[in-house]
Amino acid sequence: MNAKPLVLGLLLLTPGLASALTDTDYESYRERRLERLSSELQLSADQKAKLEAIYNEKHEKIRAIREEAQNRIRELLTEEQLSKWNQLKK
Repeated sequence: MNAKPLVLGLLLLTPGLASALTDTDYESYRERRLERLSSELQLSADQKAKLEAIYNEKHEKIRAIREEAQNRIRELLTEEQLSKWNQLKK
């Protein structure tokens, strides 16, 4: 079983975890991943550049999905719940 969708779901919906993966963390992960794939698959410079663009696009889509989910949650909650939820995210 591939755990990546489960982890992504938890990041999207769990307060605190959604913001736990910072852009710096992602940049570090992405660079390590690109270097490993580039080395193991012997990617050309063009392939590596295209793969990097794909990773960047994926990251932006995930960020947009996370933001949309959080906006929908904000609309759902009462003022009191929203206040508590914001505290949980810290």
